[in-house]
Amino acid sequence: MKITKIIDLPDKIGEQVRFIGRVIKIRKHGKKLIFMDVKDETATIQVICTKEQYDKSIERFIKTKKELGLK
Repeated sequence: MKITKIIDLPDKIGEQVRFIGRVIKIRKHGKKLIFMDVKDETATIQVICTKEQYDKSIERFIKTKKELGLK
């Protein structure tokens, strides 16, 4: 799947997209929702996910980080 820049996301409503950016802020809303502000070189977007989705993503990140030998 092609990487989409955040600034181009309004043109992709209703489509599945992939974008890359850095998380600049994480906020927990109750026990089930996580809000993340993600920024790339073009813009910032708010991503909303469940705690379960967030936990799976963090597990994948830690696993990948260890496999690459990063600290």
